[in-house]
Amino acid sequence: MRQLLREWITVPLGTDGELYFGVPSTELARLAWLEDAAPPSATAPDGAILAPWEMQPTAALGNSHQILSADIPSVGTFTAQGIAAMNAAALNGQLMDTAQLKGLTAVAFEGTDRVFGNHARLGLGCPLGRLGAPPNEPSTAFGWAGGGGSYVYVDPASSVSFAMTKTRLTPHFDTAQRLADITAAGTVEARHRDGLPGG
Repeated sequence: MRQLLREWITVPLGTDGELYFGVPSTELARLAWLEDAAPPSATAPDGAILAPWEMQPTAALGNSHQILSADIPSVGTFTAQGIAAMNAAALNGQLMDTAQLKGLTAVAFEGTDRVFGNHARLGLGCPLGRLGAPPNEPSTAFGWAGGGGSYVYVDPASSVSFAMTKTRLTPHFDTAQRLADITAAGTVEARHRDGLPGG
């Protein structure tokens, strides 16, 4: 996976060194060091199957060179700029065509997430909708909430690619939601001001 990520995405987009599946040993010293906040003890919802990292992320696990160097497709290491650039490239047709993007944002599953125990609406590989958006908000957004409070989302309707990474791990997404709400509100305001559809 690390080779495909580099060949297909980071080198063509000029973001080599900003997105990894398995960080090369020569690059480990460049990484920001994670630290723990003082989280309340986490308990899994009834029926949820949670690994310790999902229940309560720890800096020790996130800083582990063994984990960081492993080629684990569900554990990316990236800068906010690098992941936002990749997602922007998906929006502007560099990484996929319109039909592929539409397929990615189509509902593939809706129901109870058996890992986290919450209601989920998923496309192919990512949750649909913006974190914390009102249930009635019509949204084409998709993205992923990361361990410790980081968050990434893309909205094809508004052409927004948003990414926020954190070094201080928290068991909530308050900061990410606040910034995503500001971004979404600013986008709607700009579209309304410029007389664009959806404003």
